[in-house]
Amino acid sequence: MKKVLLFLVCVLAFVPAFAQLNVKSTQEKVEKIGTLRSTYAFVYNQGTSYYLSIRSSNQFDNNCLFCLGDTAESAILTAKDLIGLCDSLDVNASVSAQDAKGQNALFIKKKMIGKPYLDISMDGQAGTSNITKPELEKAIEIIKEHGNVSD
Repeated sequence: MKKVLLFLVCVLAFVPAFAQLNVKSTQEKVEKIGTLRSTYAFVYNQGTSYYLSIRSSNQFDNNCLFCLGDTAESAILTAKDLIGLCDSLDVNASVSAQDAKGQNALFIKKKMIGKPYLDISMDGQAGTSNITKPELEKAIEIIKEHGNVSD
C-alpha cells in the first residue's frame, strides 16, 4: 500500500511539470561562418540572415549583434555601405541607422594610430563595439563564399 501511494504521489507531482512547456515555434540553427578578429568579431548565419557579432567594450554586456541583411546580397550591400561610412565620414562624425531587423545603431568614425574604424553603439547595450574597414572587407568575402554570390 505504501508503494502504491508513493507511486501515485510521484506521478501526480512530476507529470504536470512536463506538461508546462508548449513549443510555439523553433528557430533555425545559428552557424558561425567566419572570424574577423580572433575571439572578438565574427560573422554568423541563421537561415538566410547574416550577422556581425562583435565583443562589447563593457565586459558585463553581451556581444553587439548587428544584422547585415536577410539575404547574402543585402548583407554584402550593407557591409559595403559601412565601408563607405568608414571612408566618407569625418573623424568623430556619426550616423544613426537601423539594421535589417530594425534595431537602432549609432556609428561613429574614430581613428587609432592613423587607421579609421567605426565605433558601434546599439540600443540596449551599455558598451560600444568597433570594426575596421579590412574586417568589413573580410566579412564580404566570407558572406560571398558562404552564400555562393559572385561579383
